[in-house]
Amino acid sequence: MSKRNEAFLLNRLKAMYGEDFDPIMKLAQNASRLQEIADQNVDDSSAQVDANREWERMAQFTTPKLKSVEMTGTDGFFEVHVHRK
Repeated sequence: MSKRNEAFLLNRLKAMYGEDFDPIMKLAQNASRLQEIADQNVDDSSAQVDANREWERMAQFTTPKLKSVEMTGTDGFFEVHVHRK
């Protein structure tokens, strides 16, 4: 999406939801709310999955993605190494 289109969309969202609207902060609020629901329903695995999915979406804005590398040694042992990109 071009910078011009991004600015247009953000301006439209602010017109609809108020000048203080920030899509990243709204995403964080929604993730936090889903976490509260999941914490109140610890036996509901779908609530846990929903909260984790939203936190994963948030992580892309705050944390570098991880890349795993699988290796099998000559002795047959299997190793997984995790690296930040």
